Amino acid sequence: MDVLKLKDFLDYKYVSNLKANQHNNRLAFVLGKADEEKNEYRYELCTIKDDKLKKHLNLKKNSSFIWENDNTLLFPYAKNKKEEKLEKEYFYSFYRYYIDDQKLEPAFVSTIPIQMIKALDKDQIVVKAFLTPDEHHLYIDDGDMRKEFLKKQKKAKPERIPTKRQLSKWQREKKIRRIVIIAAVVFLAGILSYVGYGYYNGYKNDPMRELVIQVNGVPFSMEYFVKTLDTSTQGMNSTVIYQYGNYLANMVADSIIDAELLRQGAKEDLDIEVTAEEISTELEERDLPNDRVYQDMIRAVLLETKVREHFGASLNDTMEQARVQVMVVESEKVADEIMTRVESGTNFTALVDEFSCNSSVEGDLGWLPEELMPNALIANAAFNLTPGETIHRIYDGTASKEVGYWLIEVTDKRDDEIKARAMLLGSEAEAERVEAELTAGGNFSSLAAEYSQHESKAEGGELDWFKQGDMGSNAFDQVAFNITLNEVSEPVKDTSVKTTGGYWLVMVTDSGERELEEGIREDLIDKRYNDWRQEWTEKSTIETHLEADKISWAVNKVLEAR
Repeated sequence: MDVLKLKDFLDYKYVSNLKANQHNNRLAFVLGKADEEKNEYRYELCTIKDDKLKKHLNLKKNSSFIWENDNTLLFPYAKNKKEEKLEKEYFYSFYRYYIDDQKLEPAFVSTIPIQMIKALDKDQIVVKAFLTPDEHHLYIDDGDMRKEFLKKQKKAKPERIPTKRQLSKWQREKKIRRIVIIAAVVFLAGILSYVGYGYYNGYKNDPMRELVIQVNGVPFSMEYFVKTLDTSTQGMNSTVIYQYGNYLANMVADSIIDAELLRQGAKEDLDIEVTAEEISTELEERDLPNDRVYQDMIRAVLLETKVREHFGASLNDTMEQARVQVMVVESEKVADEIMTRVESGTNFTALVDEFSCNSSVEGDLGWLPEELMPNALIANAAFNLTPGETIHRIYDGTASKEVGYWLIEVTDKRDDEIKARAMLLGSEAEAERVEAELTAGGNFSSLAAEYSQHESKAEGGELDWFKQGDMGSNAFDQVAFNITLNEVSEPVKDTSVKTTGGYWLVMVTDSGERELEEGIREDLIDKRYNDWRQEWTEKSTIETHLEADKISWAVNKVLEAR
């Protein structure tokens, strides 16, 4: 019996856009994970082949993609600030990613806001575009249609994306992150180890009545679990269900737990419920069966809406806010250089592209209340510094950076493999300091154990034998497979890795009591809702009895009925 705690939920990841390539030998998906400190999700484009999970790209949002062929993905992607600005003018960059070569290249620019893309054949795609809150059409990308689209936008609203209050009920529900959505196959959960999919033969006395999940004493049977798994995978290829059944089953189990936690918390903590009449009406509108599984799914969707409205009603029209410009940089040396340049007249945001090491928190953040600041360090600076004063520097040992520096030593070679040891450092300054210690006679293993941020740290940086591509870093491979044996490389910059520790640079440009913009109001609702969910989960007792053999049995039960 496993008892899940809050940390288990924060460690969970969720999978979306689960798609197999044409020959069903490789699976691609977007992997999202909660960032508790920033109250947001981080996204990575991942693939699975031969039971091996590989992470490829960090995405700024959950993106739709298509397989062009067995090795190539096509998806919308803003690679830099310029492309992010173009999106505001209704120009959307699409990129082509070659998985085996780990190569990203521009494919085309769309002049419409594409929501979904589908491949018709190797030369044609069809897209679904967002025109106005009430219009969803297949859309042809030509000059006349674009002019008509922009004309509609000008008549409607200047914003490209409407607020949640402007969205229809169907669109709002599509944004719910932690409930199994019936209209879209979005599953929430953690990715667990792959296990074999044999039949579970251990049940002799009506396995469907077996207790598999319990949430604060409320039981869920194997029968309920199988029905939910079946409902949630409707429209999925049986081959995909068979191959990835363990993943999907665990996702569905978590959605059951999540929905029950929401039901209990809303009723007991907030006195909010959804009536049977409301559920029946929604099922009729959707033309869905009126059974327990669908009732619970619809209840979760309606409850989320009510609970969010509850938190929205508690917000005032105005709030104390500050406007700040921020970036995190890799070292004190870089921070000092930026501060000198800003004091000499260089625009702060103009330096972001050159020096920022965290693309998710950088540049002008706009007006934000203290509650929505990226972290406590920035919030403290934003509401205690006088606007217009000089830039403020803050060290943060937990700051996440999208850069690292390798020191590599290859100790042996054979055929297309090498044996090496390496350490990953958080800044160029640190890498140069450690390199100097090695030159002076320092022990590589000891220094790696002390300073490296790579997983090989515990083994003193030893990587054993590996082939090109195994490390998942082109920058690493270009040096490791070309340096002389038993010589330590110079620091190798790598922007495909993540390290921690850096300096926040914060500049407050203005502050004061301001009216809450609709987007800020929705963000505050999100945060307060998520904080409440976290607190309720922390109080809860969750038990699961879904061992690997039971999951396999459930998956095959679903497949038998297909």
